[in-house]
Amino acid sequence: MVELSHWDFAQRFTGVELAALMMGLDPNASGFDPQRVAHVLRDVERAFFLAREYLVSSIETSEEMRVGFADEKSIAFFRAQREQRYIPALESENISAQWSFGRFPFLRSYVEKFSEQFFTREKIILWLRENSIMSVYRFDIEVPVTPAPTKTTAPVTAAPTETTSPVKDEQLSKRERTTYLNTIAVLVELMQSPKPDRGSEAAIIREMLANYSDLPGISKRKLEDVFRDAKQSMKSS
Repeated sequence: MVELSHWDFAQRFTGVELAALMMGLDPNASGFDPQRVAHVLRDVERAFFLAREYLVSSIETSEEMRVGFADEKSIAFFRAQREQRYIPALESENISAQWSFGRFPFLRSYVEKFSEQFFTREKIILWLRENSIMSVYRFDIEVPVTPAPTKTTAPVTAAPTETTSPVKDEQLSKRERTTYLNTIAVLVELMQSPKPDRGSEAAIIREMLANYSDLPGISKRKLEDVFRDAKQSMKSS
């Protein structure tokens, strides 16, 4: 698979770049042929023109209402029709900027070429999600930010300990933290409703699954892992 992680730091993309990344291709790679993405590029271009038409029709509809060419019921009908028609629209960076300046500057930009447009990561994510469009490259990926070290603060290295616990010494991910918190909450619930048939760890896990399997992290394998980690943590304390 082509390595595309260097694109994680880009915030705006041309139509060709967008189409290539959707197919898992690197548009900056040597020998890249735009013809390979022509069929996807057509969909991107169509979505752009729909966005442009949508905003122009918004202006026209608002103008009709302002000067009294149509009643409110007719305007509402045409707006609903327009919303349905332009669902696949993909708004470019330039359209957004021109729209904010009002009607006439926008109409002057109406003839601009698709090849000159840039699309922001946020608009692309919205377009892909609303239309259930597949993309090999993850536009919604979150790039971890590493804080720059300050001049007055020296890096501190923790002294190694003789024994380490996976629960205590490793920084938990958000998903792992949710698993542990849900496990603790479920155990508290079980403690508050005592039953005589909880004589083993397996019985407790079965009851947890029977009543709380819809919670994130409450599965047989994850519960067994949490119980094992907890025992190891107690032994090493």
